[in-house]
Amino acid sequence: MDIPFADFIRKGPGKISIRYQSIAQRFPVRIIPMTLRVNYCYRIYPDAIQEQTMLHWLEISRKVYNYALREIKDWVNSRKCSLDYCSLQREYIIGADKPFPTYYIQQKALPLAKKEFPQLGEAPSQVLPTTIRRLHDAWNYFQERGFGFPRCLKFAQMKSMFLNSRLIRLQGGKLVCPKSGKYPSISIDLSQKGLRSNRHGY
Repeated sequence: MDIPFADFIRKGPGKISIRYQSIAQRFPVRIIPMTLRVNYCYRIYPDAIQEQTMLHWLEISRKVYNYALREIKDWVNSRKCSLDYCSLQREYIIGADKPFPTYYIQQKALPLAKKEFPQLGEAPSQVLPTTIRRLHDAWNYFQERGFGFPRCLKFAQMKSMFLNSRLIRLQGGKLVCPKSGKYPSISIDLSQKGLRSNRHGY
């Protein structure tokens, strides 16, 4: 017998439907409390100033990505030098006891880097750690496959960044983001019937 899933949803604290009680008597089941999380997708329309701000954040992310990748490359190249001779052009001199620059080591170095380079603090605090995470995801993928070493990103090649959704709120039909202001937006509902859009902020 097929039992509807809705029959097992509690209607409130301490309140259970009559139908649930009758079904529970006939079918002894264990009810596990669940949390339903709904995701929303918004398409934003920034003005010229907001667009330049977000492009500036992407450029900061690109520089952090390339710097972290340079540390990984220098560490790898320092472990490939020959023992019986040195190169006449260049040589990577890194201590043998220096550990590999893992995600946690590079993330821990971000606060010190922000003090030395205040420009890094202009981007939201979630952007740079997730940028380093993306680099190490690519590195781990390279380790699994054995080819496809991560490459440095050229100008405007950083296309996306992560913002903490807890700091983004909807106010008056506009998305309010930290350090950048309000954005007119479109609320996109991805349903089984197709793509439905509702315009907000105008």
